[in-house]
Order: sequence, then structure tokens, then C-alpha cells
Amino acid sequence: MITFPKIGQFRNAVKAVREHSCFKGLDASGAPIIDRSAMNPTLRFEGTVKLHGTNAAVAVHADGRVHCQSRSRVISPESDNKGFARFVEERLTHAWVRQRVIELFGPPDPVITVFGEWCGSGIQSGVALNQVPKMFVVFAVLLGED
Repeated sequence: MITFPKIGQFRNAVKAVREHSCFKGLDASGAPIIDRSAMNPTLRFEGTVKLHGTNAAVAVHADGRVHCQSRSRVISPESDNKGFARFVEERLTHAWVRQRVIELFGPPDPVITVFGEWCGSGIQSGVALNQVPKMFVVFAVLLGED
């Protein structure tokens, strides 16, 4: 299983850039030299809309296995994450997922992991996406690690 790292918030990136631009090195005793009047760089960021759901992934292995996972564990219909593993097994089927992944990315060597957000009706209450049918929105694919 390969976990998908947490995606940081924009405010944390701003804080890190400010700290980096103020840091001017270490003094003779090893204490940091901070210049709070230092100019911050102008950086360009590209953001995406946050989908309020739950992190999910499907991994297709070279030996034919297909498994589902949440951010932190392998899941199955018996030990699921908001119904994602059940959806993959019953509605899509492992064979269908394997075929689509191979068509898009070629044979796994040794594994292809497709990461996304499982969102929609019943996944997270109090958000607009709760009013639409469940969907798996892909946001990353990792080729070749196991």
C-alpha cells in the first residue's frame, strides 16, 4: 500500500515562504539571524477546488490483484471507507478497473495506484457535494512503486 501524502493548506505555504525569506543564516553562537524587514518574494500558485469527501485509491498489481485503500489502510467491502471498496467491487468490478488502468497507463510494473476523492451523497454531511450521486474524482496516478 502506498499512502497519499496530506495536501498542505495555502496559509502554511505562505508562512514557510515568509520564514525562509526572513532567515539570513546563523550567528557565531549558532542562533538564527532573522530579518523581519526582508522583502518576501512574489510567487505564483495554482490552486484547485477542495472536494469534501474522503481520500481513496485503487491499486492494480502486475500479478492481477486489485485492491482499494483509504489514505491510511487497505480496505475491502467488509472493512470499508464510506462504501468505496464495495462500489469498486460491485459496481465497477476489479476486472473492469484493471482493464481501464492498463488501457490508460499500460501494464503495471509492479503496480499502478490511482488516487482520488470519493465524494457525493452520504460521504460528508453539510456540503453541497452531498446532494449529488457518489463519484470517484481522480487527482493523481503513481506508476511503478510497490
